[in-house]
Amino acid sequence: MGTHPRGAGRDRIQYFRSGAPPGHASPHAGAQAGKAARQVIPRHQFTVPESDCALADMRGRAMNIGNGNARSKAGKALRSKARRQALGKLGALGAAGLFGFGTSRAAETDGSCTVIPEETQGPYLLRAILGNPAMVRKDIREGKAGIPLTLRLKVKNVSDGCRPIENAAVYIWHCDKGGSYSGYSSRENGNHADETFLRGIQMTDRNGEVNFTTIFPGWYPGRITHIHFQVYLNDNRAVAATATSQLAFPQNVTRAVYDTPLYRGRGQNRTLSDISEDAVFSEGASRQIAAVSGDPTQSLAAMLEVGIAG
Repeated sequence: MGTHPRGAGRDRIQYFRSGAPPGHASPHAGAQAGKAARQVIPRHQFTVPESDCALADMRGRAMNIGNGNARSKAGKALRSKARRQALGKLGALGAAGLFGFGTSRAAETDGSCTVIPEETQGPYLLRAILGNPAMVRKDIREGKAGIPLTLRLKVKNVSDGCRPIENAAVYIWHCDKGGSYSGYSSRENGNHADETFLRGIQMTDRNGEVNFTTIFPGWYPGRITHIHFQVYLNDNRAVAATATSQLAFPQNVTRAVYDTPLYRGRGQNRTLSDISEDAVFSEGASRQIAAVSGDPTQSLAAMLEVGIAG
C-alpha cells in the first residue's frame, strides 16, 4: 500500500483507490441511544432474527424501547412527528414508507461497475436502527471526536447498464476512534448499550448517491479499519438487505490519521498491518477500498462505488 506521508503537515494530499490483497472476518464493540431514540422505536417496526450474533442482549433492551410511550397519546405524537420530519427530509419517499423502492434511472454511466462483494454483517448490526425514523440522517457523529470524514456511496445497478439506483436505503455503521460500537457493551470498551452514535440511514438521490458526515473510524484487534453498510431495494420494511458489505481505506491514509493527536493515544493497529491479513476481505479488497482525498490531519472525503445486481 502507500507510504506514511511523514512531514506532510498541513499539505493537502490525495490517495486513490488501489488494488489490495485478500483477507476475511471478526468481531467489534460498544454504544448509548438517547431518550429521543427510545421514544421513536415502536416494537412492531423491527425484528431481531435469532441468528443475529450478539443481538440477544440488544433484543431485550431495544424491544422495550418506547414500550410505555408507544401506548400513550404522547408517545404516538412523538413518533408521528419524528416520522414526518424524517420523511420531509427525504421528500421522494412519499407513501412508500421509511424505505422507498429502489429504481434504476436512465442516466449517463460508464457501464464498468461490478457487483460489490458480499461480506459478513458482523455482530454489531443493531437492527433497531432500521425501524427508527430518527436514524434517517446525514450527520451520524452525535458529538464523537475524530478526524471529520465525508463518506459518499454511489449505488449502481449492474444488471441495468450500471445506471444509478434512486431511492435505495443505505444503512452504515462503524466504531468510534477507540474501537467501540454504539448499541453494545463490553468489559474493554464500557457500556454503550443505549447509544446510537456512528449509525445512520440515507436514501439515494437521482444520481444513486448518499452522503454521510462522520469521523474516521478507529480500530480493534483482529480487524483492519472499516465501515459496514447495507443496501435495501424494493423493501420498505427493511426485512432483507439486497447487499451487505464493508469498505476499507488505503493503509497510508489510515496510518497518517492514527498518527494525529486525536488518535495517537490508541496508536497504530498492531494486530494487523495490511488488508491482506484481514479475514473479511479473503477474496480481495480492490473493489472495497474507498478513494480518499483531503488532509489526514484536518478532514477527509471518501467515495466508493457500490454495484448491485438489481
